[in-house]
Amino acid sequence: MARVGGDEFALVLPGVGAAPTVIAARLRRALERVVTPSGLRLRSSVGAATCPPRGDLDDAVRAADASMYDDKRARRGGR
Repeated sequence: MARVGGDEFALVLPGVGAAPTVIAARLRRALERVVTPSGLRLRSSVGAATCPPRGDLDDAVRAADASMYDDKRARRGGR
């Protein structure tokens, strides 16, 4: 895991067999179970992408970032 921005983090999971969307949904659900000491629940927007062997990691990061913003827009629409 690496911090890539103010409140953005990246996970690189080599050899994971699950679909990126499944992993993203599991991560979001796990984060949303967290309650802060003041009683607030965490909210998160999660994006995911794959990078094939010998693929371009920068392209995968851009795809994951776009996916995260899609998730953020979709979740705002549900409020």
